[in-house]
Amino acid sequence: MARATGTGPGCRAEPGGRAARATGIGPGCRAEPGGRAARATGTGRRPLPAGLALGALGILGFSFSLPATRLAVADFDPWVVAFGRATVAAALSALYLAATHARWPTRAQVRSLLIVAAGVVVGFPLLTSLALEVETAAHGAVVIAILPAATAVAAVARAHEH
Repeated sequence: MARATGTGPGCRAEPGGRAARATGIGPGCRAEPGGRAARATGTGRRPLPAGLALGALGILGFSFSLPATRLAVADFDPWVVAFGRATVAAALSALYLAATHARWPTRAQVRSLLIVAAGVVVGFPLLTSLALEVETAAHGAVVIAILPAATAVAAVARAHEH
């Protein structure tokens, strides 16, 4: 059994600084294979998972979407702005998929992707561009802030849940 160090659940330290055997490995409890105790790093905190960091980066990037669209529609037609965004996103996606040698989607997946694309590629950018031609980005941000709740309500209604 491996020895453990730390202060997390399942970790017990012996007096004198030696690590006790762990009853369970949990957050803040580290063990080395072969029964040797791991040295404490000082903070006891783990780095953010990659998904959480990428999600935060996505939210940060998306937060600039409305102000940037508002600036763009001041000089360009809203249709050009909407489909220009879609074209750039499609090109970047194609490069990424080609670089990772991703498999082609199945027929069922293509149908689902087309439905999603109608809203994500056409509906949202086009309607946002048209709206921001006459309204401020702050008004748009309020409407977009309601979208997660509206999505949850639509999912509950579609699944016939209470």
